[in-house]
Amino acid sequence: MKKYTSQLLLAFVLLCSALMAPTKAKASHAAGAEIVYEYISGSTYRFIVKFYRDCDGIPTPSAFQMCFYNHCTANKFTAQADLYTGLIPNSNPALPPVPNGTPVSAGCSDSSTKCDDPSSVIKGYQEWWYVVTQDLVDTCDAWRISISESARNTGQLNIPSDNLYVETTFDNDYAPGNSSPYFATKPIPFCCEGQSFSYNNLATDPNGDSLSHKMIIPLNGGPADCDQPLSSVTPLALTPAINASNNPLPCSSTFVLSPTTGQMSFIPSAAGFATITELVEEWRNGHKIGSVMRDMQVQILPSPCSGVPISPVSVVGTVTGGKVVAGVIEGCIGQNLSFNFAASSTANDAVLIARDNKASVFPPGNQPTLTYTGQRTKSITGTFNWTPAAAGSINMLITVTDSTCRPPGILYNNIQTVTFKIWPPTEAFKDTAICPGDAASLAAQGGGDFQWTVISGTAGSLTPAVGPSVTARPTVKTRYKVESALTNFCNNNKDTVTVDVLPVPQFVPLVDKITCPGTTLLLDPQVTQNPGVTYTLNWSPATYLSATTGFTVTTTPADDISYTVVITASNSICRAFDTVKIDVLDGFTILTNDTAICVGGKVPVRATGDPRYSYQWSTLDDPGANGVFDDATKPNTVITPTAVAPYTKHTYTLTASYGGCPTDSVSDITVDVQPIPSVTVDPDTRICFGDTMLMHGLATPPYAGYSYKWTPGLALDDPNIPGPIFSALNVGESELTLTVKTSAGCKDDAKVKLTVLPADFVFLSNDTALCPGDTAQLAMTGVGLQSFFWAADDAINDVNSLTPFVYPSTTRDYVVYARDTNTCFDTQMVHIVVRPAPIVSLPDSIVLFPGQTYQMNPIGNATYYSWFPPVGLSAANISNPIASPLVNTRYIVTGTTEANCSVTDSIDIVISAESLIDMPNAFAPNGRNQIKPSRLGDVQLKNFSIYNRWGAKVFESSDINAGWDGKYNNEPQPMGVYIYTIEAITPTGKKFTKQGNLTVIR
Repeated sequence: MKKYTSQLLLAFVLLCSALMAPTKAKASHAAGAEIVYEYISGSTYRFIVKFYRDCDGIPTPSAFQMCFYNHCTANKFTAQADLYTGLIPNSNPALPPVPNGTPVSAGCSDSSTKCDDPSSVIKGYQEWWYVVTQDLVDTCDAWRISISESARNTGQLNIPSDNLYVETTFDNDYAPGNSSPYFATKPIPFCCEGQSFSYNNLATDPNGDSLSHKMIIPLNGGPADCDQPLSSVTPLALTPAINASNNPLPCSSTFVLSPTTGQMSFIPSAAGFATITELVEEWRNGHKIGSVMRDMQVQILPSPCSGVPISPVSVVGTVTGGKVVAGVIEGCIGQNLSFNFAASSTANDAVLIARDNKASVFPPGNQPTLTYTGQRTKSITGTFNWTPAAAGSINMLITVTDSTCRPPGILYNNIQTVTFKIWPPTEAFKDTAICPGDAASLAAQGGGDFQWTVISGTAGSLTPAVGPSVTARPTVKTRYKVESALTNFCNNNKDTVTVDVLPVPQFVPLVDKITCPGTTLLLDPQVTQNPGVTYTLNWSPATYLSATTGFTVTTTPADDISYTVVITASNSICRAFDTVKIDVLDGFTILTNDTAICVGGKVPVRATGDPRYSYQWSTLDDPGANGVFDDATKPNTVITPTAVAPYTKHTYTLTASYGGCPTDSVSDITVDVQPIPSVTVDPDTRICFGDTMLMHGLATPPYAGYSYKWTPGLALDDPNIPGPIFSALNVGESELTLTVKTSAGCKDDAKVKLTVLPADFVFLSNDTALCPGDTAQLAMTGVGLQSFFWAADDAINDVNSLTPFVYPSTTRDYVVYARDTNTCFDTQMVHIVVRPAPIVSLPDSIVLFPGQTYQMNPIGNATYYSWFPPVGLSAANISNPIASPLVNTRYIVTGTTEANCSVTDSIDIVISAESLIDMPNAFAPNGRNQIKPSRLGDVQLKNFSIYNRWGAKVFESSDINAGWDGKYNNEPQPMGVYIYTIEAITPTGKKFTKQGNLTVIR
């Protein structure tokens, strides 16, 4: 007794040290949270934040700012969730609801927690609900709704004291009007260090959707992070490392979570408290429509712990009407399912109490009976009895609590999920009827590992004979059985299905045929025609057919072809089918083309054809008859045409015969037998350069198909005829070859040598050019010259002279004709150009007054000029010098053209001793002109005056270049007659005076 008391005392002390938070924990209070929602109507939902406050921390917040975001429209907003004013569910579902903020019961009713007494050593937690009603007008496949609270409790075993962050997701596009899953079990669980522990948050979906479970590392986002990637806390560095799969809290990697039931179990390896997060995803028809998560603390009491493990609930004995498969109890619709299970504690003073949630998870009206024996003892037995009415899966939660209330006042629970899977009856479907040759698809449901057998009818007509779907091809009415081996414990795991085979029209199957190209065949299936029944025959393909419908059709196929006939009758839905294959002999082809050969040659003939033919070669126009073939019965043969003139074309015929063909197939080849020519040409000869010669070529024997070719052929007018004309265009020897051949290449040639004598033996002096009136002497020499004459009848002094003089008046050619001693003729020509006559023209004479000069300007075509005498000229070698002689002078100019032809002309320049002055007698002033004396030669003006009719002077000047503008004192003077006077002195000193009348005109 003392030992037990000391152990309790030690446990009490360790519990105090492990569970009492340090002083700074007063600023933390977030022990867990979750967000759920329920559909109200339209697009309106009520969102509930369930927040679990550590009573040892700061007060709970007055409200939460919920963050909403959907990526479809990038819509992000916040909504305030306020404290719920109604009642919330009791920790014990059998008890009435409690006010919001009521502590979550840790166990014994007579043991206080931190929520009741701050001095208590037992952690206490309050459950607070916050509610907001929100319209989700936008539809999106991934709404994210989150809250964040600062801060988590310090001193945890697995994570630091970061922000608490939870979120819920929702696809209101695929599943509008959905309500989220919720957790039916309240946190916070207590367990013992080193002892196996099981727990289930009991996620439940109000819509009956499928749920999956997994653990994640707790999150630590901010209050507005619902549009940001999820951010997990950084776990403490432990060994083994904290991870979400098997070590979310220190448990030596013993953590196991069922992804289908959410049942978790583990063996804690350290005392204290740790936060874990369970993520529950909601699925509908294989489509994920949302998720919820619970963030909660797990309290681990130090070892040795006063708690005594409760063994897991386990089936005792056999299951009647079902079986246990991988921990799941399977049963059948309409078949009673019963079994016993047990749970126990090793402590003799244990007081176990078992309870379950069957009333909330089993369908109303189809509740099972579940009785417990041994309640409040250390061993409890449960008896389960149920006859399922519907198929599906159900998770029932059984909680076994040790109510001994061991120090420090904690109730120890073992919460376990019992999963039921109810199978529907096995059904095979469906009875059907098929036409002969068709297949029926059969299927089975309600079970697995299906085995199919034939009860009656066509054996071996199933493909395959196992599986949920098979194909049946019976030839007669057949009955099949399917049996579910997976549910062999069910009474209704078998079913049958019948496949009937309907009648079809009767006919005689068509026989495949072999025929020749171009042969017409009759196709007749000989349909049995019953009175009162209408039959339709459709033939396909239409290729070569006379018609595509009818009891009989004809075809003249050119190639192999298969026809299908479909026969329908008005008294049956089934159609009869038949196929006939027509093999058309391939015929034959002579691959060797018509050809030509030289007499005595051979022709190898290649032919390809159907080997089923009989072949025969023949000829009607070759005198050698069938003797020209090396083998007249084979398609490939060698033909040796008869070498007898006249040489012409012969036709050789290949005939192919087949017994089933009404006519033979015939083809032929033509061989042109051509002679080998013998060629002769003219004897060798000589010809003068420039002459022509008719060539003579002869080929024997006579044959119209010869072709002729003279080479080289440049000197021939047509090198492709037997007798072309040769033109001697090149001096020297030329050898011409005449080749005569046939189209088959039968040929011969002959050669002739032609010597072309030179005809360029006369040589003349070079072409030259003359000025008009000049004479040129021509010079001629010759080699072997025999005779010659000039073909000119004028402008030459002697037509028989080797060096005549010529004096043409215009440009012309002088031609000489000559003959040498070889009687070859030569003609040569010299070209005489008579250049254009030079022209220079000047005035006969001019007069220069004192002070004047004269610029020469001869008219003509000369390019170069020379003046004489040069005295008084600005230059003597240009065309237009300025002349200023002091005495009368005759200047002579010589003009030379570019062709070096020259001509002369002269001009007399007379020098006047005195200058002349004169004055116009009328003046029409216009404001821009003036009147003044005109002069020839230099003169010095002494006075120039103008007087009006009254004798008044209106103008006066001594400047020879100044004139009167018709104004006096800047006033225009009237029309009328005015008097002028001029006084001047010439360069010789002679005085000059002049007076006259001037008429002003306006």
